[in-house]
Amino acid sequence: ESRPYEFIKTELSFQEQGTATGSWQFISKNDSTKVTWVMDTDMGSNVIGKYMSLFMNRMVGTGFDRALLTCKSISKICHTIIPQPYPIA
Repeated sequence: ESRPYEFIKTELSFQEQGTATGSWQFISKNDSTKVTWVMDTDMGSNVIGKYMSLFMNRMVGTGFDRALLTCKSISKICHTIIPQPYPIA
């Protein structure tokens, strides 16, 4: 599911562990675009899974932050080559 310049939604399969939903929301604000990246999954009723969910942001958050910074860098390079409707801050 997607809406150009607004939203992208994906489904990720972790085979036996189930699925997760990933989404990216793009909000144009002044001369920039705010990107929100979310990953959502049901950890089930497994006590260990619920305990692990408390640490998920610490475990994957740094990777998400690095990936967003990489996207920002690439977007700035592309924007200088091909101007887009929404400037990248």
